[in-house]
This record gives sequence, structure tokens and C-alpha cells, in this order.
Amino acid sequence: MGPARQEGAKLPQGKPDTERRDSVRHRCTQPVTISEEGASGPEGSGWQGTVSNISHNGLAMVLHRRLQTGTVVTIQPVQLTQQKPLRSRVVHVSQHHRGWFTGLEFVTPLSEKELLEWLK
Repeated sequence: MGPARQEGAKLPQGKPDTERRDSVRHRCTQPVTISEEGASGPEGSGWQGTVSNISHNGLAMVLHRRLQTGTVVTIQPVQLTQQKPLRSRVVHVSQHHRGWFTGLEFVTPLSEKELLEWLK
């Protein structure tokens, strides 16, 4: 067993040990419609959000509604009509001055072509 690392210590790859992202995040301002998988009624579907950043593996946005970690949602881009809806799982939620900062991980990572479409 190797030596213990301190919280925030740099790993050999240059990432802090609390950093778990393995793909680069890109600023993105695409509007989306979010639906909670398995929910019925107006509370579970059709609420609006705007993406803050996106990577091959997930995205982040500020929502007015708090989602529980582990919740599966479908994210439909409003302006990117050729893009398929993205199934995603909530992996992080924290309070933000405009609502709830929500980090989501895609069930299936985006291809390079799909990611570039989101960045247009």
C-alpha cells in the first residue's frame, strides 16, 4: 500500500485528488427542456434550463428546481433540432444564488461530432 495523499494533493497527471472529471468542459449556453424519467404530471416534465458547461461525459446547469442525486432525466435541446435527447443522471447538486447548480453525467457519452453541435 502506498503513502496516503492529503486532500487536494496533486496526482501524477496534474489533477487534484478531488477532481474526477476525465474530459474537458466547454462553456455552453444552450437552452434545454428537462423531463424527469418515470415522473408523471407537470412537476416531472417540461421545465426549462440553460446549460452552463458541457463535456463528452456530462453537463452542468442552474435550475430553479432541486433534483436529488441519482435522479435520471432526459435533456432535450431546444434550438438543436437535429440532436437526440440525452439521458443523464444527477451526480451533483448545490445551492446557487439563482437556484440549484446541477451536475449531470450522460448515460452514453457524446461523440466529438455531437459535442461540437452543442457548441455551435
